[in-house]
Amino acid sequence: MNSLVVQIAQRGLLAIIVVALAACATPMAEQPASKPAEPASVAAVPAPVSTVVQSEWVGDYQGKWTVDGLGHSGKATLTITAVNGNQIMGEATWFDTPFGDLTEPVWQSEIKTDGTLTVRHKNNAEYMLKLVDRKLRGNFKYEVYTGTLDMDRK
Repeated sequence: MNSLVVQIAQRGLLAIIVVALAACATPMAEQPASKPAEPASVAAVPAPVSTVVQSEWVGDYQGKWTVDGLGHSGKATLTITAVNGNQIMGEATWFDTPFGDLTEPVWQSEIKTDGTLTVRHKNNAEYMLKLVDRKLRGNFKYEVYTGTLDMDRK
């Protein structure tokens, strides 16, 4: 009986050794190549303004606003504190308006590839300016008033 137990144990051990060797000798089945994930839907993001262009925009601008046809005018300042992508952060003050001195943070803005800056404030004042040689020149609209805005970087 002992020899029978030894034979069964030997055969069992032999079977285990054969299975183990077979597993080592047989290459593992290749896993199917994983499919790359589909890109998430991304809203169109405007191209960021280069660092060189950003430094051209950031600064303090001072100048004059003039209402079309009325000749009424006053001092204007625009402080651009930062450029993020194609948008500016900052604040504008218009002095001597029919509504008094108005100071408003920039609410919406866009720097276009042609160097044009569009700015809008929450009080509905908006203007489109072109930056050339450290000078901002363009037009504005506020309430029923339209006019020109000319500012130099200080």
